[in-house]
Amino acid sequence: MLRRAGVPRLLAAASRGLLDHDGDVLVLVGPAGRPPEGEIAMGRVLMRQWLALSRLGHTVHPLSQIIDAPATRAALARMLAVDDPARLLSVVRVGRPAEPPPPSARRVR
Repeated sequence: MLRRAGVPRLLAAASRGLLDHDGDVLVLVGPAGRPPEGEIAMGRVLMRQWLALSRLGHTVHPLSQIIDAPATRAALARMLAVDDPARLLSVVRVGRPAEPPPPSARRVR
């Protein structure tokens, strides 16, 4: 009934696309031929980049759903001319927040 009324189309038109927001989209691409133990090293690279961006006042929002689905991972790899979609390790949006983030609920000593 909702489909006949056009509700899904209206909802889709009202929502902005995943990448249609302010900020930049960054993709971490691993080196070709990376051995399995290289995953840990690439995780460290990702964390260092995330912390450096945070130190500079940027916020980082993971967009992992893009590379979680094989079809979108393959499409992104083609767009970036990456030979092996498995080399795409992380997709994030980076930008300056419009307002300060809320304080953490964690206890601080």
